[in-house]
Amino acid sequence: MGNAVTTRLADQFNMNLSDVQSIDIIVSFIQESGYREIEGLIQEAKNNEIPVRIITSTYMNITNPTALTLLFFAPQNVKTYIYSGSAPSFHPKAYFFNYKQECRSIMFVGSSNLSKPALTNGVEWNYRIQAKDDQEAFKAYKFEFELILIEQTMELTREILEDYRKIYQYNRDALKDVFRKHYKPKPNIEENVMKVASPNIYKIKEQVEQLYKPNAAQTEALLELQGTRDEGNEKAMVVAATGVGKTFLAAFDSKAYDRILFIAHREEILNQAYNTFAKIRDVDTLGRFYNGHKDLDKEIVFASVQTLSRADNLANFDKKYFQYICVDELHHGVANTYEKIINYFEPEFLLGLTATPHRLDRKDVFAICDYNSVYEVDLFMSINRGWLVPYKYYGIYDATVNYENVRYMNGKYVEKELEKALMIHQRAELVLKHFKRYQRKRALAFCSNINHSEFMADYFAKNGVKSICIHSDAQRKYYCERNIGIQKLEAGDVDVVFSVDMLSEGVDIKTLDLLLFLRPTESPVVFLQQIGRGLRIAEGKQDVRILDFIGNYKKVDLIPFLLGKKQENTRDIIKDLQEGKNLPLDCQVDFEFEAIDLIRSILKSRQKIDALIEEWFLQCQEESETYQIPTRMEFFNWLDDEQYQLMKRHKKHNPFKDYCRYISHRNNSSIERVFLDTNEYHFIQCIENTKMSQLYKIPVIQTFIQSGEMRNRVSIDEIVDSFIVFYSNNRNRLDILRNKSTGEPNAFTREQWKRLIINNPIKFLSKTHGDIFERVEDTFRIKLEFKQKEYRQWFVKNVQDVLDFRRNEFLDQRIEKK
Repeated sequence: MGNAVTTRLADQFNMNLSDVQSIDIIVSFIQESGYREIEGLIQEAKNNEIPVRIITSTYMNITNPTALTLLFFAPQNVKTYIYSGSAPSFHPKAYFFNYKQECRSIMFVGSSNLSKPALTNGVEWNYRIQAKDDQEAFKAYKFEFELILIEQTMELTREILEDYRKIYQYNRDALKDVFRKHYKPKPNIEENVMKVASPNIYKIKEQVEQLYKPNAAQTEALLELQGTRDEGNEKAMVVAATGVGKTFLAAFDSKAYDRILFIAHREEILNQAYNTFAKIRDVDTLGRFYNGHKDLDKEIVFASVQTLSRADNLANFDKKYFQYICVDELHHGVANTYEKIINYFEPEFLLGLTATPHRLDRKDVFAICDYNSVYEVDLFMSINRGWLVPYKYYGIYDATVNYENVRYMNGKYVEKELEKALMIHQRAELVLKHFKRYQRKRALAFCSNINHSEFMADYFAKNGVKSICIHSDAQRKYYCERNIGIQKLEAGDVDVVFSVDMLSEGVDIKTLDLLLFLRPTESPVVFLQQIGRGLRIAEGKQDVRILDFIGNYKKVDLIPFLLGKKQENTRDIIKDLQEGKNLPLDCQVDFEFEAIDLIRSILKSRQKIDALIEEWFLQCQEESETYQIPTRMEFFNWLDDEQYQLMKRHKKHNPFKDYCRYISHRNNSSIERVFLDTNEYHFIQCIENTKMSQLYKIPVIQTFIQSGEMRNRVSIDEIVDSFIVFYSNNRNRLDILRNKSTGEPNAFTREQWKRLIINNPIKFLSKTHGDIFERVEDTFRIKLEFKQKEYRQWFVKNVQDVLDFRRNEFLDQRIEKK
């Protein structure tokens, strides 16, 4: 018969696997700690070429996404399956060791799921069954395992993993009290390292390495980063909410490289990064290239963008000197200073880190990392997984400021006029009233400029609230140097810090529990960064309160869409938020009635789709530096996902279907009017509306553009060259790789490329657009004659713009969103 297992179940797995044929595990849930307990077993199974099959479930959200990530990237001998049957619950716990001689096979069945407590020191009851002793029971359990595997599971895929990460919520009710009670912040090891004498520094470093290990988010991201490198990618981006630990991630991920460059735009970010790397790397290898420092002999360099981007400073380094480059706050990476650095160096790998990618800051920063976003965990997911505290948001109606009396230019309010409107005692009184109503221990207020912050600090101080300002003018009355100000706030020596931009990103004040938004929301990026400042976990901290003073400013209607989960068909998003729908776990939103009426009236006025698109277009134009008509790509990059999807659903109003005519109707003197009903216009319309199930047509048409001119005839060999260049881009390769029958494009011969080109894009362009294209032996030609010679440059620029738009729209919407 069988035997009761009275010792640690994990000890039972320490057996000789040389005669084991396969290993099967079925458990209702898996924790990261459980995977770590069997990691050695999995490695030994790999060494002995033993297949391992694991069935688990996402039942009740108990299985940890990090555990699934580890299993997804486990050795190839491991296959993981997710239960997808119709049973209302899923509770099996069994471990099978199937020997080549069936009678020797063993199984353990009982109460142990795959977690460290269940396998080691938890109170668990398990039973060992050997096939030779109870053949009937063993076969019955094994048959049930195979039946569930075949009929009621799905193999773990990237899509399943990413979807589960998005919906997962940890059991905060069960864990939060225990966690808060036992939470102890990690000691400031960096201070200890700096204080010890030089001979002892490496002993301290050993202690540090034992203390600092990747957290769950970092573990998942590290696996994804290594996976993308294994696929041959040289650039990648990680999008993670503030507080998840992006700098530690860079430090862990770069450990395999000797020479590293970390770049950022602010000194405090670089100082924090330096201190973070010092916790897991040799301090002697670290150097600074900012604030007067120019360490040229260090392996790991932390450089400010402003300093390093100068040509004479870049010249100090060989282009290949740094093997690994990390660009922090990547959403700033589209600036010229960043581009100079990124374009100069040739690292083995480049990592971009940001909490706010392209669609939020109206810039397409994905291009910097070849559109290779390997890991994303936004604010919503981070709160749900218990990595950040929840927020309690209060939308307070502010009628003291009429923003219609403040000029709005180039996407922003005129600073002096905004300052004058905000610096009135009536408004300061309103803010103080609500501050006292919701007061916590440590508050941070975001102001529009220095004068505004000084005015608010003075008003609060005169009313008994200890206040300071953190900004750039040391001569002002309430000024306090940044680090000293933060220390005073954390120590409880001041009640509130009034800040101007300087604390919106890259600053870690874990104990913040009250935020005041005293300036109008003009940027989704800034709004989310401000929220992120208060979400970090600290001992005794349950949540963060946010007081947002809402008036009739331009982008007030954005706020409901930034607070919760994005929904395509939300009739009354404010009502849903107030009722707790579509919010992260334990978060609350409460708008005052007047604020609700204000936002609803604005949303209602924008329900007409043509008027809405027109408003977006004008905003995009206003926010450009030149105030020029935006190109297709500029407008596409400006739109967020919800805006673009709404536009796609209303094809009749979609300007991307006929961009030239859309622009011509808005501007009587536009060049586009010259082209309407010409062959040039007909050709552009063809590219705008041709159907694409793959990207093949793009590199074909691209071949016709050469040296700023539009040719009428190209050879098939030239198109082959165009395809090779086009599909050498990692993002474009996704288009071919998703078609498993096509194969790996890097292995294609020229003859294979030629066959693909002739049998697919050339064939279908000639068939569906026979009035424009035709194949003539080993050439492909455009049948149209282009006559507008004086506008040739504009025409070629528009053709390129259409090609870029169709490519990016296709990849963004049809591949990467799946």
